Amino acid sequence: MSDYYFHTSDLSVGYNGKALIHDIEIGIRAGEILTLIGPNGSGKSTILKSVTKHLAMIRGDAYIADASVNSMSFKQLSQKLAVVLTERIK
Repeated sequence: MSDYYFHTSDLSVGYNGKALIHDIEIGIRAGEILTLIGPNGSGKSTILKSVTKHLAMIRGDAYIADASVNSMSFKQLSQKLAVVLTERIK
């Protein structure tokens, strides 16, 4: 998937080690915009919080410019992306 600037691979996210959303495959090329749309409680914020390392990924990984998000420090990650959520992260 090296033609994508950001992509996920076999990503599962959730809480307390329990996966709530499985098999997430996202691929975004440089310059593209992605919108996550869904009803309340469908997992949009859970996916974003996992990609930004505010929640642990249950399985899989996310990549920015082919670098694993899991292997990045918070400082390195903050230099690559920014996310604005509608509520404070607890």
